[in-house]
Amino acid sequence: MSLNINKDLVLHISKLARIKITDDEVSEYEKNFKSIVEYIEKLKEVDTSNVEMLSNPMTLNLSYYEKELGVSRKQRQDEIRPSLNVKEVVKNAPDSKNNEFRIQSVIENS
Repeated sequence: MSLNINKDLVLHISKLARIKITDDEVSEYEKNFKSIVEYIEKLKEVDTSNVEMLSNPMTLNLSYYEKELGVSRKQRQDEIRPSLNVKEVVKNAPDSKNNEFRIQSVIENS
């Protein structure tokens, strides 16, 4: 196992996630994390060199689209293009300030 999973790591992760956990939960999470990492290590052993890339779930039905609908869903090449102008984007916002969208607060004040 490449990652040393222990109580300290579990407590650190819970702190980062801002989740309070009990001592009993710490040991349970430690077991679960170890199990997940072991499974990932097993997956790394699988030879995927002959597996065709799947970039979109719609490609599962690619033959249907091509045969039945006559629609081609070929991948396009990535190309560098200029970004959108911030002022142009923000001008359509219902409310903005300093080139940022303003939205209603979703956090209640205590």
